[in-house]
Amino acid sequence: IRLSLVGSEMCIRDRRNEQRAWLKGRDPACKRASKANEGGSMWPLVFNSCLEKSTRKRTAELDRWKGREQ
Repeated sequence: IRLSLVGSEMCIRDRRNEQRAWLKGRDPACKRASKANEGGSMWPLVFNSCLEKSTRKRTAELDRWKGREQ
C-alpha cells in the first residue's frame, strides 16, 4: 500500500508542477494575443476573453485526465 501512496503523491506533485508551468505560460500568451489592443478600451475584454478561453481549454484537458485516472 505504501508504494501506491508514493506513486499517488508523485502523480499529484507532477500535476501540480504541470499546472504551475501552464499558468506561467497562459498570462504571457494572452498578453501577446491582446497586444494590438494595448492601451485601448478593448484591451481588458480581449485579454480576459483569452484567459477564459485558455482556462476552459485547460479545464477540459484536466477533466479528460481525471476521467482516465478513475
